[in-house]
Amino acid sequence: MNEKNNKYSGEMKPERNTTVEKEHDRRFEIQFTQNRSFELRIGRKTFLFGTGNRTHILNKKELDHPDFQQQARYFTVREV
Repeated sequence: MNEKNNKYSGEMKPERNTTVEKEHDRRFEIQFTQNRSFELRIGRKTFLFGTGNRTHILNKKELDHPDFQQQARYFTVREV
């Protein structure tokens, strides 16, 4: 057999880094603390905060995004 075909078969399969995956799987509830409507954009995602919906669930990657970090002072964050 050729090495290319053998590379990912059986026991030669590379191990996945589960600690990094678990870190990104962590979820956080963010709550908007201001008494007004607000539109939060993180990359291409938009989260709307209004009178009816003041909380959203974000993952660790979204929480660490520079777009969120710029607006973080308006939110309380707790791990879910």
